[in-house]
Amino acid sequence: MILNPWLLLTVTLYLTIQPSECRIAGRHPHSPHSALQRMEFMYDYRKPHPCRRPCIEGQPPMTCTYNFHIEWYYTMSKACFDCPYNVTDCGRLHCIPADGMKRAITIVNRQMPGPSVDVCVGDHVIVDLMNGLMEESTSIHWHGHHQVDSPYMDGVPHLTQCPVPPRTTFRYRFQADSPGTHFWHSHTGSQRGDGAFGAFIIRKPLSREVHGHLYDHDLPEHVMHITDWSHMLGIEMFNAHHHSDGDNKPPTILMNGKGRFKKFRVGGGTNVTYTPMEVFTVKKGHSYRFRIINAGYLNCPVELSIDNHKLIAINTDGGDIRPITVGSIVSYAGERWDFILNATRPIGNYWIKMRGLMDCDERFTSAFQAAVLKYEGATTEDPPGAVDYNATRTTGMVLNPLNTPSNQSKSTLITELSAVDAPVNDIRLRDHADLKYFISYDFYGIDNPHFHLSNMYGFHEVKNSRDNHTQQVRTPQLNHLSFRFPSFPLLSQRDQIDDTMFCSNMSHNGCSEEYCECTNVVNVPLHSVVELIIIDEGVAYDANHPFHLHGHPFRVVAMERVGKTITRQQVIDMDKRGEIKRNLDSAPLKDTVTVPDGGFTIIRFHATNPGYWLFHCHIEFHVETGMALVFKVGEHEDMTPVPNNFPTCNNYFYNENDEPQHVDNDIPLLEPEHVDNLIPQYRENNQNDNTPRNAEPQHRDNAIPRQIGEPIHEDNGIPKHNSTKEYEETNTTVENENNETVEYIDATTEHDPDIRLAKTQTITPHLGENANKIQPEIVQRIQPVVNTARDANVNIISNNINRSHNIERINNTHPDNMGNYGNRGVADRNNNNRINKTYIASPADDIDIVYEENKSKDKVKYTIGGRNSPNGINYEANNALPTLPSNNQEDNDDLNEENRNTFPSSNNENRFPGIHSTNNEENGFSISTNEEGNDVDILTQDEIGVPNNSKNTYDTKDENILNRWARSISKSIMGSENKMSSTSLIIAGTSFVILLIAIVFTVYKACR
Repeated sequence: MILNPWLLLTVTLYLTIQPSECRIAGRHPHSPHSALQRMEFMYDYRKPHPCRRPCIEGQPPMTCTYNFHIEWYYTMSKACFDCPYNVTDCGRLHCIPADGMKRAITIVNRQMPGPSVDVCVGDHVIVDLMNGLMEESTSIHWHGHHQVDSPYMDGVPHLTQCPVPPRTTFRYRFQADSPGTHFWHSHTGSQRGDGAFGAFIIRKPLSREVHGHLYDHDLPEHVMHITDWSHMLGIEMFNAHHHSDGDNKPPTILMNGKGRFKKFRVGGGTNVTYTPMEVFTVKKGHSYRFRIINAGYLNCPVELSIDNHKLIAINTDGGDIRPITVGSIVSYAGERWDFILNATRPIGNYWIKMRGLMDCDERFTSAFQAAVLKYEGATTEDPPGAVDYNATRTTGMVLNPLNTPSNQSKSTLITELSAVDAPVNDIRLRDHADLKYFISYDFYGIDNPHFHLSNMYGFHEVKNSRDNHTQQVRTPQLNHLSFRFPSFPLLSQRDQIDDTMFCSNMSHNGCSEEYCECTNVVNVPLHSVVELIIIDEGVAYDANHPFHLHGHPFRVVAMERVGKTITRQQVIDMDKRGEIKRNLDSAPLKDTVTVPDGGFTIIRFHATNPGYWLFHCHIEFHVETGMALVFKVGEHEDMTPVPNNFPTCNNYFYNENDEPQHVDNDIPLLEPEHVDNLIPQYRENNQNDNTPRNAEPQHRDNAIPRQIGEPIHEDNGIPKHNSTKEYEETNTTVENENNETVEYIDATTEHDPDIRLAKTQTITPHLGENANKIQPEIVQRIQPVVNTARDANVNIISNNINRSHNIERINNTHPDNMGNYGNRGVADRNNNNRINKTYIASPADDIDIVYEENKSKDKVKYTIGGRNSPNGINYEANNALPTLPSNNQEDNDDLNEENRNTFPSSNNENRFPGIHSTNNEENGFSISTNEEGNDVDILTQDEIGVPNNSKNTYDTKDENILNRWARSISKSIMGSENKMSSTSLIIAGTSFVILLIAIVFTVYKACR
C-alpha cells in the first residue's frame, strides 16, 4: 500500500524539479531572490541568440526574448586582471577596457556596446529592461524603429511611458517591421553617452535585398558602433559646462567600445602598450556589407575611411539608396550608414581611421581613433604607418560632409543621393505638402534660469574664469522656445491632458528677448503630408545639429548652406520666390538628418502613425536643455488604445485633509514556478485610476500582456488568457543569447486544471450589482501573499467565489499621486474602510492559512482549512498585515529574518512560531498565541483532516499524499497495528532509491 504514495511523490518531485531550471542552485534567470540569479544571464553572453539567423523567405517569425540589466559599472575593472600588459585579459568576460582610462559607466549586461538585438523582419521582440541603477530611472528607445501599432514602446519618458524606476523592470514588446540598421539606447539623461547603447538590426531575406547581389557576406560582427568618448560621467561634464567653466568637448572616439588613448609603460621603460583596438576580419576576394552606427551624444560628427579601400554606400537609416562609391563617410549622432567593402587588396592589415569633426576637430580636442581591417592570413602586427589626427584626413569623395554647400566636386550631400524605393506615387513627393512648418533655431544669449539667474549671475554678468574659460552658456531653442517635458506621459495618460498645458498656439512675442519654456506640441491631422523647413540661423558658433523624428520616416527633399548666417524670414522669402529647389523625384528616406550651419534642411513625412512623437536634436546636451518639440498626430480616438494597467505616474502631491486612500505597494502574487509575476511591467490583470474607464480589466495571465488591439478569446462564456492566441505559436523553449533556456510563453492554466477564470466583464473596478453575475461553479483559491505595505485593508475571499459580493482590486496610488508603477489594481473610492481583493493562484500546499485582525479590538485570528474544505476562508487586515508563508521555500529566501520568523512551521501541531497547541474537547485541538488579547481558532478535524484526540480515526477526504505517506511511515516505525511486511519494506526501500535517482537526475539535467 505504501507503493502508491511513494511513486506519486517521486513523479511529483520529478515534474516539479525539472521545469525549475535549477532554481535550487540559483540559476533561474528571472528569480528575484538573489543577485546571482538576477545576473546569471550575463555570464556567457557571447553565444549567439537563436534569433540571430539567416532570414529566409516564407520562414515563420520567431519570438525573440532578451534580458537587459542596466547598471553602474567601471572601465578597467577587476575583471580585466592584467590588461593591457596581458592583452588576452582584455578580452575576459565583463572586462571593458575602453581606451584605458578608468571611469564609471552606465551599461547593459556588462557590455559596451550592449547586447545586440539581431532579428528578421516580422519577428516579435520582447525585452525585459531591469533597472539596476541605484538612483536613476531609465528607458530604452528603439532608434529607427517607428513602432507602428506599438507607440507605447517608443521609450520616451514622460511622453510615451513613465520612466522605469530603480530596481524595477519594464517589458518592451513590439513587432520588428522596420528593416534596416538601427540601434537601441537609453533615452534618459546622459546614460547613452555613458555606454547604454547597442545594435538593433532588422534583416530582410536576401531575396528582398535590392543590393543583395553586390556582396557575399552580411555578418553580425561587421557592425561598427562609433561613439565620442569622455573620461568623466556625462552628468559631471554637463554640470561643469552649464554651471561653471567646464567644456563639452569629447577627447576621443571609440569603435565598438574599444580604442587607444592612454599609454601603459612596460616595466618602467620606454616601451609602451595600449588597450586593444577593434579588428574586422575579411577574406581576400570576397565582398562584405558593413553597418555604421553613430551612437555619439555630443557635437562630434565622425568621418570614417579605410586605407586603400573604397566604400560603396548602399543604405542610410534603413532606406536603400543607389550605390555611390566614396572615399569616406561622415556620420552624425543618431545616423546609420551601410556600405560594401570589396576585399581585393593584398593580404595584410589596413587602418580604419576615424576623424572627429566640429567640437572634436583641431580647434578643440583633435579627437581620432583607429581600428584594423585584417585579411585572413595576415599577421597580428599593426598596419604600417602611424595614426594621429592629421593622418586621418582623406582626399577622396566625402559623403554627407559637414557644413558644405551643394554641387561640390569633392563631396555629396544627402539630397544629392537617389532612393531606390521612391515610387512615383509617393505622397511625400508631390508638388505641395498639406502642412508646412518653419522651425528655426540657434544658441541664444539669454538668461536661462536653469544656468543664469538675472541680477545674480546672469548671462551678461558672469566673467571668464581665471584660466580665461568662458562661463557664459547659450541656450539652444526651437522657435525661441525650450521644451519642458510634462509630469506624466502624454500618450498613455492622455485622458489627463489639459490643453492649457501646451504652448503651440500661444504668442511667442518677447521670447526672443527672454527665456520661454513650455510643453510645445504641434497638432498634425492624421494622413496629412507635413513639410518641415529646419533653419540653422548660424548666429553663434559654427555649429551643426542632427535632428531625429520618432514614429515616422521622412524624405529629405532639400539641404543647403546659404551663408555664414541666415534668418527665418530670409528662408520664408526664398521659398515664396521659388528659389529653394526640392528633390521630388527620388529623395532618400531617413529618420535622422543634419542641418548645415547658416543653412536649412527640408524634410517631409506622411503622418500615418497616430500618437505623440518627439522631434529633437540628437546631441544629448541640447535635448536635455529643451531643443525639442512634439508632434501630436491624429486625435485621441485615432490612437492605439492604452494597454490595460500600463504604468502611470504624475506629480506626487497630496492633501492631508483628504479621506485616507488604501495603498497596496507591491503585493506580489507568489507562484511556485512563475516568478515573472514580480516584474513591474504593464499588466493586463488589473486596471488603474488613469486607465480610460472604458478599458476592460483583464485577469492576470502570468504577467504577459496581449498584443495591443488583440481581442479576448472566449469559450462558452469563460475567457481564456488574454494572450492565448498570441503565445500558442511560441510556447517553446529556446536558448537565447545569454545561454539561458527561456520558456517564451507559459500563459495558460494547463499546469492546474482546477483553476478557472470568471467572466472578464464581471470583474470590474466597481463591481456593485455585477457581483452576482459571477458563475457559482467557478472556484478560486488563495495564494499566500507577502504584504510589504503594512497599511492596507485587505479582504481575501476563497474557495466559493459566489459567496463574495464585493470583489474589488486594490490600487497602490493616491489619485493625486500617480506614481503608480506596476500597480495591482484600482482603488475603491466608495468604501473608506474596506477594500476586497480576489487572488487567483495555483495550489501548492495542502492547507490554506488565513490571518484576520480586528483593528478596534486588537484581536488576531488564524484560520486553517483544508484545500477542499467546504468552509469559506477569510483574510482580513486593518493595520499591520503580517507576512504569510510562500508555498515555495525559495520564495521565502529573500525575506528578512524578522518576517521569516512569523511563518508557520511545517508541523501541524505548531503552525506558527510562538504558538503552542493545547487539547480542546470541542475542536479536537486549538492554538493560542503568546500575545495577550489574541485568540487563534482552528477548524475541526472534520474540516482539515487531522487526528481527533478522542477517536483514533482519520477523515481522509481532504488528505493529500504527503500526509498519508507520513502516517504510513509513522505507523511502521512506531510499531502500530498496521505493521509493514517485509515485502512492503522492500518496496519502500526500492521506491526510496528510485526517488533519490530521480532527484539526482533531474537536478543534473537542470544544472549542468
